[in-house]
Amino acid sequence: MYSDIPYTNKKAVAILRVSSGKQEDNFSHGVQLKHAEQYSAKDCGGQPLELVKIFTLTESAKESSDRTKYIEAMKFIAKNKIGNVIFYMQDREARNLTDLEENERKVMRGDFILHYSYDKKCLHRQSPESDFITRAFSGIMARSYVRVLAGRVVEGMKAKAEAGWYPSNSVPLGYSLKKEINPETGQVKSRGATVALHPNKRTQEIVLKEFELRAKGYSLEDIRKEIRESGLLTQAQALSYNIATINNRLKSPFYRGQFLWRDVLYEGKHPVFVPVHLLKAVEKTFGHKASAIRKEESDHNILMGGWLKCSCGCNIVYDPKTKKIIKTGEQKTYHYVHCTNGKEIHQGQKGLITTSDKVWDQLGRIMDKISISEEFANDIAEALNKLNSKTKNVIHLQQAELNDKCKELERHEDQLTEFLLNGTIDKTAYNGQLKRIRGNREDLLVQLEQLRLGLQDTFMECVKTILELATSAKSLWIRKSAQERKEFLNMILSNPVLEGVTVRYDLKKPFAVLVKMSEKEDWCLGRDSNSHTLSSGGF
Repeated sequence: MYSDIPYTNKKAVAILRVSSGKQEDNFSHGVQLKHAEQYSAKDCGGQPLELVKIFTLTESAKESSDRTKYIEAMKFIAKNKIGNVIFYMQDREARNLTDLEENERKVMRGDFILHYSYDKKCLHRQSPESDFITRAFSGIMARSYVRVLAGRVVEGMKAKAEAGWYPSNSVPLGYSLKKEINPETGQVKSRGATVALHPNKRTQEIVLKEFELRAKGYSLEDIRKEIRESGLLTQAQALSYNIATINNRLKSPFYRGQFLWRDVLYEGKHPVFVPVHLLKAVEKTFGHKASAIRKEESDHNILMGGWLKCSCGCNIVYDPKTKKIIKTGEQKTYHYVHCTNGKEIHQGQKGLITTSDKVWDQLGRIMDKISISEEFANDIAEALNKLNSKTKNVIHLQQAELNDKCKELERHEDQLTEFLLNGTIDKTAYNGQLKRIRGNREDLLVQLEQLRLGLQDTFMECVKTILELATSAKSLWIRKSAQERKEFLNMILSNPVLEGVTVRYDLKKPFAVLVKMSEKEDWCLGRDSNSHTLSSGGF
């Protein structure tokens, strides 16, 4: 299994990472250290690795730029030309694609070999393509883990909104959050709050004054000036009091008994203190001031404003021009887009001007690139299902072995109690051995929980979603609106830029992998060249 590993040197570094102090309490660092030492001593194949340094990290791996301790470890590895880097599992290495891709480049250059001590696997420049594909998809799954947790929070907030209570902790001026009381104990609940009128009546007076002045025809700037001079604002409030927040309050549905959350309008149960006649008077003023008009997004400008950037780093802007056709007298609008040239890099704009229609045409051709046939998708799914089934069988066997070890430790604990009762050992010896037995059992329970998580079908569900998108990409694109197309592009693209008049982009990892696989007839071959099989590393 390990005889073909191209070791350049035997120096190794182990990186032990947990994301929080809570994980430290569960002996996670200790478990990782034990596996790293055992792996480097005998499980890495051939001669033992020389474990020269151990880095113990407590930091999140979600964002590459925030991993200060990890960056220090990687600098040490590069400076000292360490040939082997040991992680406990792949999710201990990173939960972001930036670090995973950077390490993959280093592996392919031969800078070092990646080892995963718990799985007893390694990745080197001669590893089969399927091992790299497996690692790529595992990285995608780790990255989506945070999104799954966030989704659960959003679902809870949605339920609260549907019940009529504003789910955010930030409430408009004039309101505050009121902690709920447990009716059984009379104690304030640690979680959950409803919106109530702010106990400081002055905050409601500010809002009422804004509505009254607007109803009389005051401009936003005049309202700002009048209230700043009224003495209603504290010194700190006066410094940040501006016409934008005034305008937002005048248009906010919150003062009308409703609230917006995630672009959905809900009927609220919070009290309303602005009189109906003031609300109606203010609504009549809407649309009569240029500063209050919000330019609606359209098919032509929806990709502007920062979504699509110029290769120089500046924004691309929508700049329509209406021209009169001399022969017919018809007015025609040309939907131009171009770089703002804020950095003054471009000497002339002529070679940088294109139309929004041409941008959309180029983006539409991406659908042809990522589209795969149902037959190809079924082949991938079938191969992954077989591999997933084999993996689960292995996990079940490992679970059985760990359960047997747990039962053996329980028998040892019972025997130890008997020794104490019959006087074979004293209390000090009993306590020492009992601590060791229970520590070993705790390690086994941690491993069992990790195996249980490995049996979940989240990976296959993610793969299924990606394959469904790839098989129906073209038909979905044709029938979607401009906003829906933009959201679809966000799912499959990263770093879209306009280079001259050409749209450049990167395909996100899962779709890039599919394109790469579709270009290879032997995409499913492992190192042993058996048709329609994947290596033991999986997809």
